[in-house]
Amino acid sequence: MTISETERDRQHAAVWSRVERDFYVGSRGGNFIGHIELLPGGRWEAHDSSSRALASYPQLSDAITALEQADARRTEEGAS
Repeated sequence: MTISETERDRQHAAVWSRVERDFYVGSRGGNFIGHIELLPGGRWEAHDSSSRALASYPQLSDAITALEQADARRTEEGAS
């Protein structure tokens, strides 16, 4: 049995889980990507897999995108 491109993409897609009201964690392929938390001022702060703050964003979706891109770069660098 071969794995289709769609199935392969699905296996490598990030999964986000809401742990608490304003706290999300992400993983890809079972590996921790990072977490996102809502700050008192209303911005979403993204933290990488080592819990280092990357930046804060006005929208949750922006923080998710930033962490997914950072994880993809880290994965590519590790493969080189």
